Amino acid sequence: MENTTQEITQVVESKVKNAVKAVEEISIKTDEDLQNAATVLTNVKKLQKWLTGEKEKIVKPMREAMNAARAIFAPLEEQIDGAEKKLKSAMVTYQIKKEAEQKKKEESIAARVEKGQLKEETAVRKLEAMPEVKNNLQTETGATAFNKKKVVRVVDKEKVPEEFWVIDMVTLRASALTASKIQGKLGEVIPGVVVEEEMGVAATV
Repeated sequence: MENTTQEITQVVESKVKNAVKAVEEISIKTDEDLQNAATVLTNVKKLQKWLTGEKEKIVKPMREAMNAARAIFAPLEEQIDGAEKKLKSAMVTYQIKKEAEQKKKEESIAARVEKGQLKEETAVRKLEAMPEVKNNLQTETGATAFNKKKVVRVVDKEKVPEEFWVIDMVTLRASALTASKIQGKLGEVIPGVVVEEEMGVAATV
């Protein structure tokens, strides 16, 4: 009989707690201490691998179920999202056209007033009589609202100040390591970029 999630969790917590305690008690001052630390390190690595295996017992069925659900719903979600975008685009296009027409009429009335072709009182009446371009629509099924927001687009990358550029660390790291290998040295291998060595330790189990 397979262990329950709770049982697996309890065993994992106990083992991790013991491992953390063992590490906390280590003080490396002699070669013997270092040897003991190496033993604990390999045990920690083994625990990490075991921990991953125990996690998979719980996660794998969930992941498989999630993938199955996504396979069913992804194309349907894509279709309905596409329909929403298409409808919104058509509504926005119409609304922009209506606002442009209204603005043109308002400007025409204002121009006629300035030229003396229309009295101000008449102009006010004409403006008040113009149908309102509604930004909020109430329907039997819900409400729809048009809104305007500011968006930022880069139209000329060459003009963007340097302070807004982000360094591509993945590409930079690969290039710096390659340059260091070719030049056969550490230090500054690319202007403003140095390659240094750091001591590390790895355990195999």
